[in-house]
Amino acid sequence: MPLPALRADGTLPPGVHSASLEEVFAHFPATTAQRQALDAALSSCVVVAKRLRLADKMALDGSYITDKQQPSDVDVIVFDARCVSTHWRAAICC
Repeated sequence: MPLPALRADGTLPPGVHSASLEEVFAHFPATTAQRQALDAALSSCVVVAKRLRLADKMALDGSYITDKQQPSDVDVIVFDARCVSTHWRAAICC
């Protein structure tokens, strides 16, 4: 299921939204050097987490998953199979 459209305030609607990393990059395009750098860092994080088998799922949160052209960082939460379900205001699970 594709990511929902952003609300008028530039944020995702409340809820947990599943997406591949490619879908995240398409929904939040790297139109600035800051976003390009964060995309590269996020890609590296995902590669390392998968290679080391650290995560079954990862959640993204914060200004990175908004329409901000210059988000300050990307918030990444790493989940494993033993993790208890958590309620998020708005997050993307990859």
